[in-house]
Amino acid sequence: MLLLQNILYCLLFILMVKCLVRNDGMNCVYFYPKEYIEEADKRGLIDKDAVMKKGKQVMIPFCIILFVVLIAIIFVWNKVTDFKTAYLQSYLFLVVMNWFDGIMLDRVSWLVKETDSTMTSSRR
Repeated sequence: MLLLQNILYCLLFILMVKCLVRNDGMNCVYFYPKEYIEEADKRGLIDKDAVMKKGKQVMIPFCIILFVVLIAIIFVWNKVTDFKTAYLQSYLFLVVMNWFDGIMLDRVSWLVKETDSTMTSSRR
């Protein structure tokens, strides 16, 4: 059951990120480290103040939704009543989601984009 719940939680994460990003990396610059944001601002690609404001407006509901869903899974779906089990399950969910984000969204999506850009440039 925990495997299915983790898969659903990661799918929710993907769906939320996809809705925020749409099909343009500039829509999610606030996810990047500060150095990247500053470099994009220097190059004139973004307005740093607007990006930071948008990041706060987006990340607060984003985190609240993920937190509420996590609590609902643990306490409503799994009917956990003791602290230790709740702590361990929440830790498991957050670690799995972190790995999923690092491996699937950061590495695999980068590889797919690189492959796609290579194929597009070879067609020219």
